[in-house]
Amino acid sequence: MDQTKSLRNPLLFNECVINKRYVSLEEVSFHDTIGDCWIVIYDHVYDVSTFLDEHPGGREILLEYAGRDASCAFRSTGHSKVAIYALKRYYVGELPIEERIFRKVGGYALIDLS
Repeated sequence: MDQTKSLRNPLLFNECVINKRYVSLEEVSFHDTIGDCWIVIYDHVYDVSTFLDEHPGGREILLEYAGRDASCAFRSTGHSKVAIYALKRYYVGELPIEERIFRKVGGYALIDLS
C-alpha cells in the first residue's frame, strides 16, 4: 500500500502489518508510567514513552491516558492527518477483536477521519 493512500485514510497504515501483535487492555494497563507509557487509539496500541516531551499539548495529557484508551481525547482535539500518520512509528499492536470498540462489526463508526 502506498503512503499517499495511507494519508487519505490514515487508519489504513496499520492494516498492512504482516505479523500482527494482539495486546489486551489488561496488558496495556501495566504501561502507565512516565517511563513506560502505552495508549490505545481506535483499537490500536501505541508506546508513546519517547514522545511524551515532544507532544505539542504537553506530556501531562498523554500521561492522563497512560495505560488506557485515549480515542475520545485524541479525536476531540482535532489531530491532523499528519499527526494520525505519525502514530505509525509508535505502533505496538492492536486490541483483540473482543476488546475493540471501533474496528469491529457493530462497533462505533469512524467518520470524519479520512
